[in-house]
Amino acid sequence: MILDESELRLTAEHEAAHAVVADALGFLVGEVTVTDDGCGNTRFWADGDRVDTAAVYSAGMVWISAFRWQQWPGRGEIGCRSDYRNLAAVDDFYYRQAVRRAQSILSERADDVMAFADHLEANGSALWEDWRRSRAGIDISGPAGSRSITAPHTTSRAAAAVARAQAMRGVGTAASLRGAPGRMVRDAAGMGQGTAQRKAAFPAHLRADLIERDGKKWHRVEGYATVFERAYDMWDAYGPYEEVVAVGAATATLAGNPDVVFLVNHGGLTMARTTAGTLELSADERGLKDTAYLNPDRQDVRDLMLAIGDGVITEQSFAFRITEGWWNDDFTQFKIVSFDIDRGDVSAVNYGANPHTQIGARQQQRVTGRSVAYWKAIFDLEGAA
Repeated sequence: MILDESELRLTAEHEAAHAVVADALGFLVGEVTVTDDGCGNTRFWADGDRVDTAAVYSAGMVWISAFRWQQWPGRGEIGCRSDYRNLAAVDDFYYRQAVRRAQSILSERADDVMAFADHLEANGSALWEDWRRSRAGIDISGPAGSRSITAPHTTSRAAAAVARAQAMRGVGTAASLRGAPGRMVRDAAGMGQGTAQRKAAFPAHLRADLIERDGKKWHRVEGYATVFERAYDMWDAYGPYEEVVAVGAATATLAGNPDVVFLVNHGGLTMARTTAGTLELSADERGLKDTAYLNPDRQDVRDLMLAIGDGVITEQSFAFRITEGWWNDDFTQFKIVSFDIDRGDVSAVNYGANPHTQIGARQQQRVTGRSVAYWKAIFDLEGAA
């Protein structure tokens, strides 16, 4: 059945919202399509936590319910079967976080949603990266524009470097590229620096002890959220490469007194926060050091202390935005020169990327499928327009 223009536009905006939120959260976005019969599809590769992934799946429904409900009243509850299927596995607590996250991103990037929807409505499909470059006025007629993203990456480091060099040289020179590869933000692509938050995990020597501070007992957890000048393996759309965080990369963001939280696996309730004085961040020659003071009366804190003591939580991670970086001459290594951690987090996590640190624990004392109407009622999304 051929839809009228209004219905086709709804589908285009729905898919555009998926793409914009996926990009903002640092996921690799491939081809996005809409058809005259009202079907749409957004290809992206989810490599983040459950909240980020759920935020992408909920984005189309959130966009219509929160920002376009006057144009299509009551249509926010109509989503793709795959959206419902993927969201059904997410429990209420994380689901609420996901919807809030999607709504925040869509509020900031509404212009991107509308512009990409215009393109989809007119052309029926688009490769996200090509559209970004085209919108920025960058020539996409060469290798960067002609490539088709059909798989997340190749396993060959040499082949990945060749493909990456061809694509990146369509954006700028190796020495001047700012931003990052694949699923990370590129300001050369016209979306602005720091729009995509990404996460990198590192085995970090965690120390946990029970102390007294301001007349109250706290669990003090110390570690390094990242290490400087030590290469570790990463992957982008083209395949594997090395990444290095430069000494001094945290200087600017720490000088701005960033608002950062301490979490477990980048989710759940905040355990400590810089603005509350319970999370301290600093940088030395080794890396970005964090010290969190956690309330021992909380059950989630007790669980974390047991996990550290048992050696099953062994690594740390931080969520950040790259503000400056560059590739080496052969596009096999990317160096992060500056990053922004404001409104990001440092987390104790299950797995990490950097093999150059180790994990340990020291303790002075062992401490023993919903409807869209559901979340609309919780967040009063229609009132947010």
